[in-house]
Amino acid sequence: MNKTRQEHLKRAAEQIRKAKEREVVKEKEYYEKITSGTRWMIYKVFTFFCVLLAVLTTIDTFTDGKVVRLSPEQFRFDRSLGALNHQSIWVNENDLFLVHFRDLQGMNLETFEVTESFIFEDNKYLSFLQEYEDSVTPMTRTRIYVPKRISIYDWFPLTQVFLLVPLLVLLFKRQKPWFNFAQMACFILLFPGSLVLLYSLVF
Repeated sequence: MNKTRQEHLKRAAEQIRKAKEREVVKEKEYYEKITSGTRWMIYKVFTFFCVLLAVLTTIDTFTDGKVVRLSPEQFRFDRSLGALNHQSIWVNENDLFLVHFRDLQGMNLETFEVTESFIFEDNKYLSFLQEYEDSVTPMTRTRIYVPKRISIYDWFPLTQVFLLVPLLVLLFKRQKPWFNFAQMACFILLFPGSLVLLYSLVF
């Protein structure tokens, strides 16, 4: 190999080394940028918000609030959903409950109640008395409880796991591609989703 060829390979190797060094510097600068300043402060504030919301929704999942008696005007039966072996009941036109057909026998419409959550006062359960009597069995009354569908109480603990993802990203931050992706996912999906969740619980 002649001297000119060796010098050419040496310059090429030096250019590659410098390019790699520049890339490392750029990655470090970008990492410092996304873990400092206003953006990082906003991330930490939203992380605290998500953790607080996870704690509150967990408490609400396991703690019941007050029980409210429903008037006939506050609920309606609906078969348009076509739920297999279940009757759809809407409460206040917003909350869906699915009652199994076996629980419809002896249903006392005057005993309809909803149990609210402790903190957000969101409807958790629909309950009613099921009455049964025959020639052998005296009148028995059993209160049937039906959980609300499409709610955080239906999705526990998945809701809490997603709400804690920003905290895990914060605790295990690294100058790695996964960290950049995870932080961006929090900004695009999880933080807006937590606001939508809060809105659905409050209003």
